[in-house]
Amino acid sequence: MLFFLFFLSCIIVAKNVITDPFSVFAKTDYDAVKNKKYLPNERYIKMKYILNNKDKYDSFLIGSCTSNFINLDGIKGQKWYNLTFTTTSVSEMNRIFKQIIDNGIVPKRILMQVSQDYFKAGKNDYKKVCSKHINLCCYPLTRDEKISFWSRYLLYSPVINKDKNDVFTDGFKRNIFKGGSFIDGFPSDDTPKDNSDTVFDLEKYANKKPYDNDNLELIKEIVQICKEKNIDFEMLIIPEYIEIYKDIDLDGFNNLKRKLAEITPFYDFTGINKIASDKRYFKDPIHITSYASKLIVDRIFYQNKNDAPKIDGFGVYVTKNNIDSHIKNLENEIKKYKEKQ
Repeated sequence: MLFFLFFLSCIIVAKNVITDPFSVFAKTDYDAVKNKKYLPNERYIKMKYILNNKDKYDSFLIGSCTSNFINLDGIKGQKWYNLTFTTTSVSEMNRIFKQIIDNGIVPKRILMQVSQDYFKAGKNDYKKVCSKHINLCCYPLTRDEKISFWSRYLLYSPVINKDKNDVFTDGFKRNIFKGGSFIDGFPSDDTPKDNSDTVFDLEKYANKKPYDNDNLELIKEIVQICKEKNIDFEMLIIPEYIEIYKDIDLDGFNNLKRKLAEITPFYDFTGINKIASDKRYFKDPIHITSYASKLIVDRIFYQNKNDAPKIDGFGVYVTKNNIDSHIKNLENEIKKYKEKQ
């Protein structure tokens, strides 16, 4: 019996190394992305790529899948990499940032993206996601993490322990080795695609959890390290579809913004504005399209931060000096919107 189990384990290990369904054993960049049946482990592949090419990029966008379409390749004089991951959290962003620094990479710039939803995640939520979805495992740091990581991939079976080997998929193509962003393709006339007939599943993205203030401390830690190492730090709050704002704890979200403004200035793309009310700028209620991403890039990189946004209310630069007036404007907008419903 023991011999049979050993023989079966050897077959499973050999199959996983040869077929490499999640691209963790790949020796080259090409091997990591060629004709894969499953979504590759972008957390591992991206970090491995960055750590093996420490001088290739000098600026990083860290955040969640809601900013995966933000393409910063064309920013003149800057070498950006989109180091964002599916279903991540502020806690994991903190881990990723420290991992970059601890490995001798001191970037010139960090652009951190958050959303109102990610302020609800606890410190260990990303570990739960990694535990469930085998292709969302974090890049291992400690000895125990490495043993767990490689054992899981070597002994992976879609049948055995299926509840621990769930395979996450989203159907998007990734440009991992050239800027890191998703590949979506802009229409030739550079206009958003009409999807007005699309019905968004708002219930699927409803998150009734309270906001977790521990996330503010994690952001504060990143900001402090950036100050110590002379890294230019900026932050943005990503927009969400207008219907999302009807059901969230708006007072809690605004209070969180007040506390955030005491830590760092940020670009606020949330609220009732032209973009939030137009489905053409969204893949679903919380994921923006590549065109909306382009508008965010234009606001942050091609307009004076203290100027009023070209699109009213989209990308207000918030500081501790204007946070109160900004919150008042947001509250008035949502009040008017609800009165019209």
